Order: sequence, then C-alpha cells, then structure tokens
Amino acid sequence: KDTFEHIEIDEENFKKNKENKENKDQNEELIKAKSTKLKGNMLMTISPITGFINPNSLMIVRKKNEDNENNLNENDGAQEDNDPLYKLIKKELIQLLDREITRKIEEDDLFAEKYGNLEPEKLANELQYFVTNPSLYNNPDKGDFEILYEEYQPKFAPLTSKEEMYLLAGWPEEIIDLVIDRLSPHNITLIPLNKISKAHLRVIFPQMPEEQIDDFFIQRDGDPKQELPPSPIKNINDFKRIIKLVSSISESEISKRLAELKKMGLELSVASKVYKVEISGTYKQAVQKISAVIDLPVLPTSQEKEKNGNSKNPDNSNDDQEKSETSKSSNTNKEEKETVELMEPRVIEIFYN
Repeated sequence: KDTFEHIEIDEENFKKNKENKENKDQNEELIKAKSTKLKGNMLMTISPITGFINPNSLMIVRKKNEDNENNLNENDGAQEDNDPLYKLIKKELIQLLDREITRKIEEDDLFAEKYGNLEPEKLANELQYFVTNPSLYNNPDKGDFEILYEEYQPKFAPLTSKEEMYLLAGWPEEIIDLVIDRLSPHNITLIPLNKISKAHLRVIFPQMPEEQIDDFFIQRDGDPKQELPPSPIKNINDFKRIIKLVSSISESEISKRLAELKKMGLELSVASKVYKVEISGTYKQAVQKISAVIDLPVLPTSQEKEKNGNSKNPDNSNDDQEKSETSKSSNTNKEEKETVELMEPRVIEIFYN
C-alpha cells in the first residue's frame, strides 16, 4: 500500500511538472511572438519618384462655363489661351523625344534603320489622344488614331501608372524605354535636385553638352579619382551656382528656364513630394509584395493667404500664430520665403503582386 501511494504521488508531481513546463513553453512562445510579431522576413524600401513630365497634363479639358463645341477645338486658339499647360507639356515631350531618338540614332545603326522616320510630334499627339475624352480631341490626325485603335479602345482617361505607356499602339517599346524614366503620371511638382540623373538634367537644360553634365554630377556626387567628396545641393541658389560653374548658362537663362518649369507646375527642390514604398514579405517559400505611391501634397500659397486673411477667426488662432512666426523669420532670410510646406502624406496608388 505504501508503495502504491508513493507511486500515485509521483504521478501527480509528474503531471504538475509537465503542466509547469507547458506553461513555461507557452510563455516563451508568447514572449517571442510579442518581440517578432511576424514570422518570416520583411524588407521595405522608400525611394523618390524622379520622373517629372506628366503625360496626363496633355489632356484637353472643357472650358469652364462654356458648352459651345467651337471652344473645344484645340486649333482655334481659345483652348490654348485658357489652358496653356498642355501646350507646354506637349512641347517639352516633343523636344524630349526628338533629342533622345536623335541621340539613339547616332549611336545605333539598327535603331536608325527601324525608327529613323518616326515623328516625335505625332507620338505626342497620339499620347494626347490616348488620355483625352474623344469628344474633346479635334486634331486633324484624329481619324488616323481611330484607325490605329480599331482593335482595342484607348483609355480616354488619365494614366494611373507609367507602365500603361506600353498600351500605346503607335509607340514601339524601344521608344518608350528611352523616355519612361522621365515620365510620371503623378503630380510630382517638386523636382528633387539630389536625385535627378543625367537624363533628367538634359530635360531641365537641353542645351548643356555631355561634358558639362558630367561636370555637374562630379560637383554634386564627388569623384574618387579626383579625391572630391560628395557635396549634396543645399538649396536652389546652390544649384544655380553649380550650373554656372560647370556651364556657360547665365543667371538670366537659368531664371527663364525655371520660370518655364514653374508654368508647368514644376519647381526645383532639395526635397521630393512623391515616393514609392515597396514592401516584400517572405515566409518559407511564399513571397508577397506590396507597392504604394505616397504623395505629400504641397500647401497652396493661395490657401495660406486665405488663412492669413481670416486672422480674426478663433479656430485658426494656432495657424495664424505659426504663419506670423514664419513671416517674421522670412523677413530676416529671403530664402525662407520660398520654403515649400508639405501636407500630410496620402496613398494615391497601391499594387499587390
């Protein structure tokens, strides 16, 4: 009997020890779960979007408060006076295409044989037709494009991704590849000077020869061979200084070009406002990728003026105080007057694959 009771006691202790061990294992798993949250690996990258010619800016839009179809004709001059943005963007795109196609023709005989007869203006017109409401597009080449797109219908709406450029029937892939990194369907507004490439600088200053462009990037990014350290651009005046240092472009020519860009809604800045966020998650053999385009909208100056005009409104007292402090500091430093204010970020596009 004593032996039997002793065995029963041992079994009870064993059960208790087993329960304690299970509880301990559960606690350890809980601690691990709290510290890791996710099983597997995750990688996130954030990079600014640097393409700044927006194909959607080619769209012809209906004149406000006007229903007369005569006002919708691109060639009658009225639309151009009311909305000159698409004219500027088209001119910029034609120059870009002409420059890149000519450069490629000079480098590649096979390319020259295949695409030597391409007309940059017709390519730009096709892109404009592709994103514009067909009832608003009245160019003489409209009939040609309608025949070109007999098999499928153009989007007739703004592009949401620059990859949609490959849907253009009259644009060969090799031509799209030449310029796609200079394009973005998103409202870039700010051109990040420390992220632009040689191709971007050629768009900003088409007259700069290759050697001067190389010198610009040596000044900005440094050169180990010359033992020059990188010197990131601090502000717009610093950018102007480097341009004048490496080229024969004058201050007045730089200012004129910056004014042209501003008409297109583009400003040079050390910051960016549109970013691409890419997240890749892996667990065992499974891989999931999510990409998003994040925009930090620029606070409109007109909105600032309106808020300043409502200084008597108690609800805006904090805003008015901030604006007052900004105004005081800007009086002591002229460059701060040009400071761009960005609003809270928002997701404007998301992809799953």
